[in-house]
Amino acid sequence: MTQLRGSKLEQHSIGLSREEQYQQLLAQTDPNSEFERVVLTAMFDRGLKLPDTAQMYIPEANCKPDFVYNNGVKIAIFCDGSVHDSPERRRQDKIDRDNLQYVVGYSVLSIGYRGGLQLGLQELAAILG
Repeated sequence: MTQLRGSKLEQHSIGLSREEQYQQLLAQTDPNSEFERVVLTAMFDRGLKLPDTAQMYIPEANCKPDFVYNNGVKIAIFCDGSVHDSPERRRQDKIDRDNLQYVVGYSVLSIGYRGGLQLGLQELAAILG
Protein backbone atom coordinates (compact mmCIF):
# COMPACT_ATOMS: atom_id res chain seq x y z
CA MET A 1 0.00 0.00 0.00
CA THR A 2 2.79 2.40 0.83
CA GLN A 3 4.14 2.03 -2.72
CA LEU A 4 0.77 3.03 -4.17
CA ARG A 5 0.70 6.32 -2.32
CA GLY A 6 1.43 9.12 -4.77
CA SER A 7 0.97 6.94 -7.83
CA LYS A 8 -1.16 8.24 -10.67
CA LEU A 9 -4.15 6.36 -12.04
CA GLU A 10 -4.54 6.74 -15.80
CA GLN A 11 -7.81 6.00 -17.49
CA HIS A 12 -7.84 4.39 -20.90
CA SER A 13 -10.56 4.23 -23.49
CA ILE A 14 -10.92 0.45 -23.15
CA GLY A 15 -14.54 -0.38 -22.42
CA LEU A 16 -15.88 3.09 -23.18
CA SER A 17 -18.34 3.82 -25.94
CA ARG A 18 -17.19 6.27 -28.61
CA GLU A 19 -19.42 8.97 -27.08
CA GLU A 20 -18.03 8.31 -23.59
CA GLN A 21 -14.47 8.44 -24.89
CA TYR A 22 -15.24 11.73 -26.66
CA GLN A 23 -16.72 13.22 -23.48
CA GLN A 24 -13.74 12.03 -21.44
CA LEU A 25 -11.31 13.64 -23.89
CA LEU A 26 -13.32 16.87 -23.92
CA ALA A 27 -13.00 17.01 -20.14
CA GLN A 28 -9.22 16.56 -20.41
CA THR A 29 -8.65 19.41 -22.87
CA ASP A 30 -7.02 22.66 -21.82
CA PRO A 31 -9.86 24.89 -20.57
CA ASN A 32 -8.14 27.88 -22.20
CA SER A 33 -8.03 26.29 -25.67
CA GLU A 34 -11.27 26.37 -27.61
CA PHE A 35 -9.31 25.24 -30.67
CA GLU A 36 -8.50 21.89 -29.00
CA ARG A 37 -12.21 21.26 -28.61
CA VAL A 38 -12.83 22.27 -32.24
CA VAL A 39 -10.19 19.77 -33.40
CA LEU A 40 -11.51 16.97 -31.18
CA THR A 41 -15.09 17.58 -32.28
CA ALA A 42 -14.00 17.50 -35.93
CA MET A 43 -12.24 14.15 -35.32
CA PHE A 44 -15.38 12.80 -33.69
CA ASP A 45 -17.70 14.12 -36.43
CA ARG A 46 -15.50 12.65 -39.19
CA GLY A 47 -15.52 9.24 -37.53
CA LEU A 48 -11.76 9.19 -37.00
CA LYS A 49 -10.30 6.97 -34.29
CA LEU A 50 -10.22 9.14 -31.19
CA PRO A 51 -6.98 9.76 -29.28
CA ASP A 52 -6.20 7.65 -26.23
CA THR A 53 -5.69 10.66 -23.99
CA ALA A 54 -5.36 14.43 -23.86
CA GLN A 55 -2.79 16.66 -22.16
CA MET A 56 -0.45 13.79 -21.34
CA TYR A 57 2.99 14.93 -20.19
CA ILE A 58 5.79 12.98 -21.88
CA PRO A 59 8.86 13.47 -19.67
CA GLU A 60 11.41 12.12 -22.19
CA ALA A 61 10.53 15.05 -24.49
CA ASN A 62 9.62 17.48 -21.72
CA CYS A 63 6.34 18.38 -23.41
CA LYS A 64 2.62 17.83 -23.24
CA PRO A 65 0.86 17.23 -26.58
CA ASP A 66 -2.80 18.18 -26.77
CA PHE A 67 -3.78 14.65 -27.86
CA VAL A 68 -1.90 11.34 -27.84
CA TYR A 69 -2.40 7.97 -29.47
CA ASN A 70 -0.47 5.17 -27.75
CA ASN A 71 -2.26 1.98 -28.80
CA GLY A 72 -0.63 0.49 -31.88
CA VAL A 73 0.76 3.79 -33.15
CA LYS A 74 2.48 6.62 -31.32
CA ILE A 75 1.03 9.92 -32.52
CA ALA A 76 1.20 13.28 -30.77
CA ILE A 77 -1.15 16.04 -31.92
CA PHE A 78 -0.64 19.71 -31.18
CA CYS A 79 -3.52 22.13 -31.73
CA ASP A 80 -1.79 25.43 -32.35
CA GLY A 81 -3.89 28.46 -31.50
CA SER A 82 -2.75 32.07 -31.63
CA VAL A 83 -0.48 31.68 -28.58
CA HIS A 84 1.87 29.73 -30.89
CA ASP A 85 2.35 32.71 -33.24
CA SER A 86 5.25 34.39 -31.44
CA PRO A 87 8.77 33.64 -32.72
CA GLU A 88 9.91 32.54 -29.25
CA ARG A 89 7.03 30.10 -28.88
CA ARG A 90 7.59 28.71 -32.40
CA ARG A 91 11.27 28.04 -31.55
CA GLN A 92 10.34 26.22 -28.33
CA ASP A 93 7.58 24.28 -30.11
CA LYS A 94 10.13 23.07 -32.68
CA ILE A 95 12.54 21.90 -29.96
CA ASP A 96 9.79 20.10 -28.05
CA ARG A 97 8.32 18.45 -31.12
CA ASP A 98 11.71 17.41 -32.51
CA ASN A 99 12.49 15.76 -29.15
CA LEU A 100 9.16 13.99 -29.22
CA GLN A 101 9.75 12.73 -32.76
CA TYR A 102 13.45 11.94 -32.80
CA VAL A 103 14.12 11.03 -29.16
CA VAL A 104 10.86 9.34 -28.17
CA GLY A 105 9.66 8.07 -31.57
CA TYR A 106 6.27 9.73 -31.93
CA SER A 107 4.76 10.86 -35.20
CA VAL A 108 4.05 14.53 -34.60
CA LEU A 109 1.12 16.34 -36.18
CA SER A 110 0.59 20.08 -35.71
CA ILE A 111 -2.82 21.49 -36.59
CA GLY A 112 -2.93 25.27 -36.86
CA TYR A 113 -5.91 27.52 -36.28
CA ARG A 114 -5.28 29.42 -39.52
CA GLY A 115 -6.93 27.06 -41.97
CA GLY A 116 -4.95 23.96 -41.04
CA LEU A 117 -7.81 21.93 -39.61
CA GLN A 118 -8.95 20.08 -42.74
CA LEU A 119 -5.40 19.34 -43.90
CA GLY A 120 -4.47 18.17 -40.41
CA LEU A 121 -7.45 15.83 -40.27
CA GLN A 122 -6.55 14.42 -43.70
CA GLU A 123 -2.98 13.79 -42.51
CA LEU A 124 -4.27 12.14 -39.34
CA ALA A 125 -6.61 9.89 -41.33
CA ALA A 126 -3.68 8.84 -43.54
CA ILE A 127 -1.47 8.05 -40.52
CA LEU A 128 -4.24 6.07 -38.81
CA GLY A 129 -4.88 4.15 -42.02
